[in-house]
Amino acid sequence: PGVVKLEDGKIQYKILKEGSGDVVTEETLPTINYDATYSNGQKLGSSEQTGGPIEVKLNDTIPGFKKGMLGMKLGEKRRVLIH
Repeated sequence: PGVVKLEDGKIQYKILKEGSGDVVTEETLPTINYDATYSNGQKLGSSEQTGGPIEVKLNDTIPGFKKGMLGMKLGEKRRVLIH
């Protein structure tokens, strides 16, 4: 329940915490905390490992991550699933 399908079988997300205010667009440079894992639980990386929140140029990320970020509001927390 609550899962939004951006591309069926490829990209989904679920809002874990609602945000408010500014919305992420292709032109914004959001500052994010992230924790990336494979479906088996193996850690891929995190902003904590790199010293804290990072600024993200969406055009420089993988397409699935970009699509999962678009439309987020300030303070929102999402779980993005990229298959």
